[in-house]
Amino acid sequence: MCSSLDEHIQAFRARRIDIEVPYLFLDATYIKGRQNHRIVSHAVFIAVGIDAEGTRRILDVMVSAGEDHASWEVFLCGLVDRGLRGVQMVTSDAHRGLQAAIQGTFVGSSWQRCTIHVMRNLLSHVSHRDKRAVSALARTVLAQPTIADAQRQLAAVLPELERRWGKKPAAVLRDAEDSLFSYMAFPAEHHLRIRTTNMVERVNREIKRRTKVVSVFPDAESALRLVGIEVVERDREWSLKRGYFTKKSMDEARESR
Repeated sequence: MCSSLDEHIQAFRARRIDIEVPYLFLDATYIKGRQNHRIVSHAVFIAVGIDAEGTRRILDVMVSAGEDHASWEVFLCGLVDRGLRGVQMVTSDAHRGLQAAIQGTFVGSSWQRCTIHVMRNLLSHVSHRDKRAVSALARTVLAQPTIADAQRQLAAVLPELERRWGKKPAAVLRDAEDSLFSYMAFPAEHHLRIRTTNMVERVNREIKRRTKVVSVFPDAESALRLVGIEVVERDREWSLKRGYFTKKSMDEARESR
């Protein structure tokens, strides 16, 4: 039974992609497994794309001993080797190894830092009673229709943040500015969905729910077996659903190059 599952997962991971994927979303979650008689954390890498037809696709999954630049580079280069092309924007968190791998692999693509991760970082520097006010102020920046408007609003918000809550919250937004508004260069109807990694995090939550039952995997291969089958099934479900975005809007996104 396990052998048949392995063949199914290997076929999924080795299949040719050979499609344009304007939007690529990357994230990782962690599970526990045994390695050299020790219990250690393993990173589960997930790549999700939206193709030129507007359909969601899980492109690959990998279980790795670590989440560093080299591991992410292997993962991303594997996608390119299998035919992935046409990536216009990559959305992820600000993990340094991942950032470096994206820059080296998808030259010419823009990088969008997940706005929810930015918001979490921002709110971690204020007291609980101030979180709602700070969140509302920060969201006025993301509510703007164009990059120019968002930059002007950010310039107005930063002094207020610094005056009322100190330098650290303001520094979070200031440091994220270069990668915070990339999504605004694409069709407005895509904005809410392409500026975060929520799509991948939903897959990650389901993986965590399934792997929690096992608790500690005997090795990386057994972890990939369970995670891989979940990913294959989720990709099949997505392929049967109506397009995530309309074909017309995806044509507009391609024209944004």
